[in-house]
Amino acid sequence: MPVGTADSDIDPKFDCSAPKIFTNIRASRDCGHLESSTVFCGAPVMTTSPETRLKRFLHYGRETGLYQPGNRLLQDYYVRDNLGAINTLVSEGKATETVSHIVKAFSDGYSAHPESLVFALAMCARTDNQALQQAAYNAVKTVCKAPRFLFLFVMFNDKLADPVSGRGHGWRRVVNEWYLQKTPLELAELVTRYRKRCGWSHKDIFKSSHIKSADVGQQAVIKYVVRGLKEAKEQFSERPEALQVLAYLQNVEDFKHCEDEQHAARLLEIHSLSLEHIPSHFIKSKEVVNLSLFQEVINSPLYQEHRPQQVPGGNQPPIVPGTWHIPGGYNPSIVPEHSISQELWNAIIPFLSLPDLVGNLKRLARLRLLKGNQPIVSKVVDALNNQATLADANLHPAQVLLALRNYENMNKNIPLVLPTGHIVLPLPSLPQPHVKVVHALNHLLTSSFKLLVPTGMRYLVAVDVRSQMVHGKCWQCSNVTPAQAAILQALCLVKAERDVTVLAFGADEVLIPVTLDKEITLQQAQDRFKEIPNGPVDLTQPILWAKKNRKPVDVFVVLTDNQVKPGKVKPAVAIQQYRSALHLPNTKFVTCALSCSQIVVANPNDPLMLDIAGYDGHVPRIIEAFSRGAF
Repeated sequence: MPVGTADSDIDPKFDCSAPKIFTNIRASRDCGHLESSTVFCGAPVMTTSPETRLKRFLHYGRETGLYQPGNRLLQDYYVRDNLGAINTLVSEGKATETVSHIVKAFSDGYSAHPESLVFALAMCARTDNQALQQAAYNAVKTVCKAPRFLFLFVMFNDKLADPVSGRGHGWRRVVNEWYLQKTPLELAELVTRYRKRCGWSHKDIFKSSHIKSADVGQQAVIKYVVRGLKEAKEQFSERPEALQVLAYLQNVEDFKHCEDEQHAARLLEIHSLSLEHIPSHFIKSKEVVNLSLFQEVINSPLYQEHRPQQVPGGNQPPIVPGTWHIPGGYNPSIVPEHSISQELWNAIIPFLSLPDLVGNLKRLARLRLLKGNQPIVSKVVDALNNQATLADANLHPAQVLLALRNYENMNKNIPLVLPTGHIVLPLPSLPQPHVKVVHALNHLLTSSFKLLVPTGMRYLVAVDVRSQMVHGKCWQCSNVTPAQAAILQALCLVKAERDVTVLAFGADEVLIPVTLDKEITLQQAQDRFKEIPNGPVDLTQPILWAKKNRKPVDVFVVLTDNQVKPGKVKPAVAIQQYRSALHLPNTKFVTCALSCSQIVVANPNDPLMLDIAGYDGHVPRIIEAFSRGAF
């Protein structure tokens, strides 16, 4: 039965008859409040240690046992009150262990939101505990190797800093060491490629940290960042140690100021520059007034449906490249069209990593570059089919599926409602998905299963096969159906692991075994599940089935949409009974409600239970990390 479809259905007290799955995002409440007030009738009393709460935060940005997709930086996840585990560990005399957990989570590489690691590190650096501060600053060179993480650390540190005490000597020392451990040429490439992130530029950081170097080449780069190339050349052009780095900086400046796109493309290839080096004036901005198209949008049922929505504060939203903005009934007057020249894209594609290329497909399609027999299509297809680059790519099948489905659905005129209340519509009349690109993405999806690393655990996967799984949408991932997400998760486990049992919730409340081999494709698996007569979903049913059949399971994974049948026994109780009966005290239970914005199934005090609401490319790795005991 569907539950939680209205505000009145959402009771913070847990109903002893069934788990709660909330389907209305506006009715969702703060997860921490829901879990802290939940009463689990009959479930053994358990506790979640501060170490577990910290590890959860490091892997998905919250201390509770619920994962929800979304941009953590835009959703106020990173505030001091959301990470209380650090203060608890400090009070228990485990201060330095905190940094050890952060470094291990970084080294393991399972964090779905690695910016959480940086925030935790910044929090440690801003505590009053001197040992913890020192350990945190020493870990910056490990956790913040990537420039974007250094910018994040600086931003978080500034956000958490005491206005009176300022940033401190420790901050200046670690930031300067981060820059000065690089060679002059590495430093030059860094400061020209990533000029600004998170509201900070290298110039801002250099001035705040009072950076100084004894190396002449580094001095030249610092002068370039702070004062420009002209003064850097005036001061260091006669110093042989600085000639190579000055030549590199000159090449970058020549590229930045080049007006001819073909010549710029040649410079990009010759000097092996990156996508980030492409200057803003090559991103064309043309204001195109198209009154007939504008009137067509205004008169459309889609616009009329959302017209009554008001803009909070009455502020006009910023124009975002490649979109129509219709702010709560106000009429847009222009359609901005942005594009990087095809010559530059042709030059840059061979230098893109496979994950970067997959991540930019949507951008290429919006720029109308993937059509017909254009040379760029062949370059993209060749890059997607390159098995050599696949071996080095940290690319999960879920990320490929999302890229494929997003590319295939580029022409869907689906509105996006921003948190401000603005309606965003994609530009109409985009080119149809190129058949060669679609074929290459499907081939990449099949090949990417080879990259999966087994956990060695025994899994039981139970899949909802009702019609809403096929025709519905995943929350936060509208181009993927719950069926596609669920079957992909099952396939990932089947192809990677040695012991996986797959069941379907069949008619008459019977669990039906589903045979999936390691060679089956996603489409073949979907066809196989469609043949199964469907039935209601009782979350405890897979546990009872395994208990009855004496089936040893390390991890249960239940994949459904947003409707469940109340069971006689709650999952939190059933899993404890299973652990006791089969003498498997560490068996885990994962509930994936793919169409929901909020669920409460897991006992908040049971560290071996995990809830997942919605879907994104991180969900399979969250399940993998949880299975491995990473949190």
